[in-house]
Amino acid sequence: MVLKNHSFSIILLLTALALTGLLFIPYISLNLNPTHRYPSVTVQTGYINATPEEVERKITRPIEGVLTTLSGISKMYSTSRKERSTITLELQSWVNTEMFRFQVLTILRQIHQSLPDQAGFPSLLINKPDEEKSFDQILTYSIFAPLEREAIYDYAVNILSPLLSGIDGLYKIHVTGGSKKEYIIEYNQDLLKSHHITPEKLGTHIKATLRNIPIGQIDENGQQWRVSMKPAEMDNIAAIPIKIDNHLYRGGSLFKVFEREEKPMAMYRIDGKNNIRISFIPDDGANHLQLGKKIKDAIGKISLPSNFEILKEYDTTEYIQSELDKIKERTLYSVLILLTFVFLAYRKWKHIFVVISGMLISLGVSFILYYVAAVQLNLYSLAAITISLGIVIDNIIVMVDHFRKYQNFQIIPAILSATGTTLSALVVFWFLPIEWQWNLSDFAKVLFINLSVSIGVAFIFIPAMMYQLNYRVVSSTFADDSNISSKGQLYKKVAQLFCQVQKCHHGSDDTDIWFTIIYVPVHHKTSSLYNKTIGSDWYLEYARPILNKYLGGTLRLFSEYVYTRGSFRSIEETKLYVNAYLPLGSTLNQTNELMKKVEHYIKQYSSEIKNYTTDIRDHQNGSIVISFHKNASESFPYTLKNRLISFCSDLGEVEWNIYGVGKGFSNLSYENSNQFMVEFRGYNLEHLAKLEDDFAKLLELHPRIEQVKRNINLNWGEKKDQQYLLSLDFRKMSEKNVDLLSLSEFLHQNNQWPNTLSYTKDNKAIRIQKDDLRDNDIWDVKNTYHSYATSTYLVSEFSKIDKQFTLPTLHKENQQYIRRCGWTYIGNEKYGQQFQDESIRKFEKVIPVGYTIKNVKNNFWSKNKNQQYWYITLIPLMIFVICSIQFESIFWGHPNHFNHSHVVHWYFYYVLLF
Repeated sequence: MVLKNHSFSIILLLTALALTGLLFIPYISLNLNPTHRYPSVTVQTGYINATPEEVERKITRPIEGVLTTLSGISKMYSTSRKERSTITLELQSWVNTEMFRFQVLTILRQIHQSLPDQAGFPSLLINKPDEEKSFDQILTYSIFAPLEREAIYDYAVNILSPLLSGIDGLYKIHVTGGSKKEYIIEYNQDLLKSHHITPEKLGTHIKATLRNIPIGQIDENGQQWRVSMKPAEMDNIAAIPIKIDNHLYRGGSLFKVFEREEKPMAMYRIDGKNNIRISFIPDDGANHLQLGKKIKDAIGKISLPSNFEILKEYDTTEYIQSELDKIKERTLYSVLILLTFVFLAYRKWKHIFVVISGMLISLGVSFILYYVAAVQLNLYSLAAITISLGIVIDNIIVMVDHFRKYQNFQIIPAILSATGTTLSALVVFWFLPIEWQWNLSDFAKVLFINLSVSIGVAFIFIPAMMYQLNYRVVSSTFADDSNISSKGQLYKKVAQLFCQVQKCHHGSDDTDIWFTIIYVPVHHKTSSLYNKTIGSDWYLEYARPILNKYLGGTLRLFSEYVYTRGSFRSIEETKLYVNAYLPLGSTLNQTNELMKKVEHYIKQYSSEIKNYTTDIRDHQNGSIVISFHKNASESFPYTLKNRLISFCSDLGEVEWNIYGVGKGFSNLSYENSNQFMVEFRGYNLEHLAKLEDDFAKLLELHPRIEQVKRNINLNWGEKKDQQYLLSLDFRKMSEKNVDLLSLSEFLHQNNQWPNTLSYTKDNKAIRIQKDDLRDNDIWDVKNTYHSYATSTYLVSEFSKIDKQFTLPTLHKENQQYIRRCGWTYIGNEKYGQQFQDESIRKFEKVIPVGYTIKNVKNNFWSKNKNQQYWYITLIPLMIFVICSIQFESIFWGHPNHFNHSHVVHWYFYYVLLF
């Protein structure tokens, strides 16, 4: 009665809430894919021309040592690869990320002075442990001008970037395509020898003239002022006098100075053009559509200098908008179909009006909760809105029909139970891997919010609307069958037919157990009879595959082809990926020339291709990403992929990985494609390598072990690199009166990468090198005489230089090194697994304290073979519990229908299978 008296106020209040919810829409994050990240902080440090071992020893290890003093770290994971160190700190839930970031920055400023000169200042990324995803741009513009490339690059970095960096929601502006200038100080080795000057002394004196050297301090009017010598300018550095060993030299007489472009370490092109580009990277949680509009408006308002032109080349917001339009269209069609059925069933516009108004109120109120719950609207959560609309309308229709007949709220428990059975599917969400939970969190939030709001709308808003529309009570009982219409008679006959089918089904319940034969255990712990029959080798190799094929049903297909061979991939625009991996010893120019050939081949299909971006990451790896026009035929990406496979296969000994549509092509050979793997962890890398070698020798004693691979890569796609290792004979070094410092200085002089002395005010590097450095090679290092003190020696007299393989990345977790060993077992996998487990148990007895060995599986599901089916059975179990509460019975249907077939079902599913 209270609801009837206040029905107008309720309608007015909920309508106001729904309209308010529309105002929250612009403030809700909108992205193509979920951008959630773990609560973590990532520290990245570059170290020019350094090997993984050098990076780990000089960068990663010192930074890890000081970061361990911070509280709130749940896990620390680091990778040391060529020229880069990455340390990811996963934080505990109670840690304030911003405060932790401030603490990390304070520590990094303190330790930066102790890092090598070639190492840059560590960069800090918040909640972005995935370094590839942290640089996904949404917009890219090219800048053109009739000037030198350096001038255009400086304009983009120093003028355009600061003007656009203040846009709300923008994480970073990345300028590519340009290169900085550097100063080279070049000396002649023979000239320095004639003056008895070593390159080290020359470099030390030049470096001193380039630094702000303090001289002392003076007192003036009671205040103390520091006095320092002004650094020399590069324009007149050749005229500076240099005093070495009581001899005064003019700088230009010992060396010459010139300016040049830095050697590129990587290359990036769009449509084969090496233009200056400015890319915009969004912040986490930013609305990509709104951010893209802000960036376009800001660029449109900038008054460029004369002859400057800026053109848009890449825009992901267009694809987001097109996907949103598709979702809107599909949602509209689904709602229209549902409303059509409602109209055909009731044939009253009043019903349609109530259902539509209830649906709109539910959506409007839900938008408020989206904002409060920090929901991100992406393709997953938008799909959840479309899915939930059908259930929302269903709840409203049930309430309308019940209230029209009875005008009471006794249907509410049934609506709660029906909605609860749907929400029970979300229980599986909490058992998924953590990365899947982050991706699907918005999907679960949207589904829960929409269904919960629909219950409140059905309970409050729908009765209030029906009171205002003066719905009358309609009788729902019939005296006898004569009062039933012809349509009702047809419905009765159909219902009777289904009842007969159900009776037949009860008779066939016992045969259902045969469909579970694919999960009969292969081994029984106590029954020898079972192991000699169903667990025998003959049954497993010959009989079981045939029986599984004919008695496994669709569950066998789902198990074998979905979970064991499926993988997760983010939703994205249709693209074609062409990745090239060149042999060891390749140069950056060789990789560049190879990718240019592929670009030239792609260019002939410009009418179908929207753009293609080329990214040459280093001297061995290059990739091309191809996007297509909307009006391109659906078959063209497949056609182009096949043509590229044929074209690339003829380009020498290059490993290709071409994928994106259809079945991908790859001729890559990976080391970690092994049947069995174990992982070793410890704090001493040398001792860990010895333990791994001992375990590998134990495995090699078995006649069925094909090949044991030591120190294999942890990540797919990583390959071993090669490096030269210098082995020294210290006794012969002593005889030649050579120390390690002198040898190190000699090797540095012959390093192809010049030593960095300092940087100018505008951040240009100043490097020093020999004038014949470009002609040096390994033979010169071995056979060039070097003078030290009173001795002259050849490096080859007391050392050997060998080429060895090395891993491209060193992995550590909580400061423990990680190494893996893999092998292939010839024979039944069951016995291979038994041998692996037995070998690990034996080795664990002799492994020292502080070192661990464990079995490694390739994916989440293989931790427990049938674990995913436990999660699937949670859903019917939750539905069973909800229905038992609703119908006040634990039996299926009437208690008399509970028979032995149900016992067989429960036993097989919950005892034998799992």
